[in-house]
Amino acid sequence: VVVLGYATQKKELVTGSVESIKFKEADTEIPTTMAGNLLAGKAAGLTVSTPNGLPGQSAPGITIRTPNSFNAQPVLYVIDGKIMGSGDFNNLSPNDIDNISILKDASAAAVYGSRAAGGVIVVTTKRGKKGTASIQYSFNTGEDYRTKNMALTNGVQMMNLYNQISNGGGGALGNAFSAADIANIQSINNGYGYNQLQTVYRNPSTTTHNLSVSGGTEKIQYFIGGSYVKDKGFLNNLEYDKYNFRSNITAQVAKDLTFFGGVTLNNNITSSTT
Repeated sequence: VVVLGYATQKKELVTGSVESIKFKEADTEIPTTMAGNLLAGKAAGLTVSTPNGLPGQSAPGITIRTPNSFNAQPVLYVIDGKIMGSGDFNNLSPNDIDNISILKDASAAAVYGSRAAGGVIVVTTKRGKKGTASIQYSFNTGEDYRTKNMALTNGVQMMNLYNQISNGGGGALGNAFSAADIANIQSINNGYGYNQLQTVYRNPSTTTHNLSVSGGTEKIQYFIGGSYVKDKGFLNNLEYDKYNFRSNITAQVAKDLTFFGGVTLNNNITSSTT
């Protein structure tokens, strides 16, 4: 079944260009702070790019097919039937997503009008199922490592090079280092001096905690989930904390009448030197 506009349809009966992505448990365990990153490589014609690697400031850019206008054609996001922005989509916890439909062409996205010129991403979050309460918890973490650094000059070598370029203080670099300055650096770390990169650098890492409870009766089903993501950058004071909470309740009040209600809360805290 594919979520298409305001209805669902069997995949084999869909005539427009639509991709459907069902989120599996392995997808929810990928350590990431932005839901958009999980779409990379998932569908033909979908391009996901990351502008930078700063924690909390690296929302991916998402385009569907190649833009055919000089005007901006942003992707339209629909979450549980409500039109929202890219920030709302990226704030979703992967643990809360059930499936995503990508509407690529005009026939598939026509129900949304001209605002869907850049394509539509339709998100359906998880629902509760009939049965006893099911409690799930997951934890995952990932760490990045840099490759070996290229050889660097030590402190004494750098000062001697500086003196040669400055031409005794009369060059473009201004005053030269004195013999006392060089002797002082020679006494620090065997002439290497201060390793500034080693002082501030750490291996970036992302850690995620997910907790959810779901269940229900024939008439009422519920899904309640919460998540916490900790993203550490390569500098000691470069961090991002993301908190998510979602509650979905489905109630069948009559044979052909069902109500759905959802509440979502999120809080993002960014620590940065820039």
